[in-house]
Amino acid sequence: MNTGAIASRYASAFFEIVSESSDIENIYTSAKKLSNILLKWPVLRRVLSDRQTDLHDKINLLLRFVPSGVPDQIIQLLELLIRKNRSEQIIPVLLMFRKKYLSSRNILDVEIEFAHMPEDNILNELKRKIETTLKSSCEFEIVENPELIAGYILLVNGRIFDTSIKGQLRTVKRQLLDVKFENR
Repeated sequence: MNTGAIASRYASAFFEIVSESSDIENIYTSAKKLSNILLKWPVLRRVLSDRQTDLHDKINLLLRFVPSGVPDQIIQLLELLIRKNRSEQIIPVLLMFRKKYLSSRNILDVEIEFAHMPEDNILNELKRKIETTLKSSCEFEIVENPELIAGYILLVNGRIFDTSIKGQLRTVKRQLLDVKFENR
């Protein structure tokens, strides 16, 4: 079975169960924090995906990384995925749950990657302009990436708008390579 379909089924079921909860915002915030933690720890992901590691050891290890105050529903989801040998689905399930939550609230998922962090007043003005242009509430993830040299990359619900110097150099390189191969 397609792993995306598996994660989607778990995320949909989890969303349906918790969507009526009065604690849905806390569940969402905790799922977001936990997915960010797991994305930053590839060694943890490898251990969780290792079929040789005992299920109880996986659960205990994962619970050490879970921030305090995480709702029981998240803990139960994690334990279920591990017991069903679906550890590799934890991040996709959490990310798909996040997407379902935002969609249900008509909130766009926006990531802005800057070469250098702008001042707060500039950042706030940019956020305001993005929400006005998109005519929607947005949840912003702000990332600093000096490799961009200058400029920024805007990612809105999976669509990329790249104004960075690195992106422009990549475009020029691609055009030069196209010309080179056309002249052969």
